[in-house]
Parts: sequence; C-alpha cells; structure tokens
Amino acid sequence: MGESAPDLSLTILALAMFILTVMPVIRGMALRQFAPVFADRVESKLLNLASVLFVLIILAAIASRWELLLNNVALLGLALLTLNLSTMMGGLLIAGALA
Repeated sequence: MGESAPDLSLTILALAMFILTVMPVIRGMALRQFAPVFADRVESKLLNLASVLFVLIILAAIASRWELLLNNVALLGLALLTLNLSTMMGGLLIAGALA
C-alpha cells in the first residue's frame, strides 16, 4: 500500500459508522416506543428485507474483489476456516453454559 494508500479521515469514518449502525437502531427503538402496533406489523417484513440486503451486500463485496479473493484464498483459507470454526464452537459452548 504505502504511498498508493488513500487518505483516511478518522472523523469521517467514525461519523459514517455512527450513521450506518446507531441511527437505524435509534429509529427502530423510537418506532417501537411510539408506534408498537405498526412496529409489530412490519417487523417480519423488515427482517426479511434486512436479510436480503445483507446477502446482496456480501455478494457484491465478493464480486467486486473476486480476483483478489482468488489470489489470496490459499493464504487466508485456513485462517478463515479456523476463525469460523472457533467462533461457532465458542457460541455453542456459551449457549450450552447458559442453558
């Protein structure tokens, strides 16, 4: 990367992350507080929409960096598999402990 790395403003990045994560949660909590009947009615539809959008975003990210992914799959494959399996095992153990 070095000199070809883009300039990164920490303030702009933090603000963008705030807008993308905290603001929807605040809006959802306000909606649930002030219009609970409406919130209950649209909850399943919005959950389905959120799931579809999440999958589309992941697929778009993979597609946009497909060649980079293919070039590095041998390097990162085992590490990603280990991370995935360890987090699933951690979740399973925590769920068992809390049950």
